[in-house]
Amino acid sequence: MTIAVVNTKVKTTAIGSLPHPNVDSALEYSFRFDIPFLPQLPIRNPREYMIPQSLSGLPGLKIQSGGMVMIDLQEWDQKGKDWQEKVKTAFDESKRKPQAFEDFVPGTDVYSAWFPFLWEIEERKTPLVKIQMAGPLTTQWAVSLSDGSKIEKHLDLWSTIQNHLLARSIAMIRKVRETGAEVLFYLDEPALFTFQVDHPKTLVSFSELGLFIKVLKSEGAKIGLHCCSNTQWEKALALDIDILSLDTNLSLESLVTYQKALAQFSMRGGVLSLGVVPTDLSSTQYKDLNGANLAQDLQRQLSSFPGLISNCIVTPACGMALLSPEDSEIIAGLLKSVSKTLTQ
Repeated sequence: MTIAVVNTKVKTTAIGSLPHPNVDSALEYSFRFDIPFLPQLPIRNPREYMIPQSLSGLPGLKIQSGGMVMIDLQEWDQKGKDWQEKVKTAFDESKRKPQAFEDFVPGTDVYSAWFPFLWEIEERKTPLVKIQMAGPLTTQWAVSLSDGSKIEKHLDLWSTIQNHLLARSIAMIRKVRETGAEVLFYLDEPALFTFQVDHPKTLVSFSELGLFIKVLKSEGAKIGLHCCSNTQWEKALALDIDILSLDTNLSLESLVTYQKALAQFSMRGGVLSLGVVPTDLSSTQYKDLNGANLAQDLQRQLSSFPGLISNCIVTPACGMALLSPEDSEIIAGLLKSVSKTLTQ
């Protein structure tokens, strides 16, 4: 990677969602990490779950429980063509007009921390930050339609959703870069676990994801792919990503079996974002964890790839929205300890 993600010490960041009751406390927490991250507060506002955040503004979008969404096809049929034209215009103007995607910047109704986050970056002159959004494959998997049909049967809607996600991603990257900060942009793709080896849909999906990543990289961001379960790691590592983010308890043992693909990823400067602290424990269990021991487990599992250890980022395994603020403080302390041990 060409930006200074590493080389001074193993850095800390987080996946995104937090349990904090207000924006100020969430931002204060975020900016204590080496790489501040954009907080998502879905417990405070259910519209801040990642799928509603990513698709907000799309005609016919209805928010359901647990962060899921449905698209009302009748409303889509009435308003979809105008939205498609709006997306097309933004891409047509994108090269000559930096503000072409301004209409796709998320609003405060779905991202309460977004504008305060930008303000903090500029005021603090923060050199590097992380933002994140649901990826296109997970969004396709999560969206339901009002008539119960599969989204694959509505190609115009699916292509518009992909372009909407891309427009929102570009809008967010451009707004952060306007502050002077460099951007790590993570695509959250938990649905990757559903893909089977050599299934035609798998091959097509990874190809689509590769094109999505290529466009985002052209915006000057470093692109991370987060998957909190096992997937076809060889295919994931072959994507033109800068960072691979994973839950180490669930997936590191599987990942390291792909020795050749992992070695190639390392040789081209790839960085592992290691979700080393679990996010599914009780408060008592968190108090029993030891950062030095977690670091030593990483060193043992990645002993064949010392460069990936010295150049890694350490994070919680996944989002922390369902934890308590007190547990999130313990996690922050554990990550600091892991970073210190790995840097020595």
